[in-house]
Amino acid sequence: TEDGERAYRDAEVDVTRELCLGDDQVIGLGGGTLMEPGARAAVAEADAIRIYLKCDPKELCRRIEQDNDSAATRPSLTALGGGLDEVLFMLENREPVYEAAADKIFDVTHVKPEDAVRYLIKNCL
Repeated sequence: TEDGERAYRDAEVDVTRELCLGDDQVIGLGGGTLMEPGARAAVAEADAIRIYLKCDPKELCRRIEQDNDSAATRPSLTALGGGLDEVLFMLENREPVYEAAADKIFDVTHVKPEDAVRYLIKNCL
């Protein structure tokens, strides 16, 4: 945002808190959301099933590169400038937080989105 990443993250925490108060909804968090203590607390306190959709780093990188909108607009998150090295670095820092927050972990590396949805509905709800 024009106000910088801190303002963006603060707004993200506020929205996460608000959404976590709702019922009967599916919320997909951005990759950095759980790195914010306020968002982690809101998610932990929510009456919800928390699912980490885990994916192999190479596959994540491939998906980012194949998504024209994402490839064109996604900012680099580190000095590494994107690519597999950046994905590996970010996961090294984030994955322990994701796993700690999750009630269930579902590896979607080789799963089509529609199959993942079917599996989640059948096995997690």
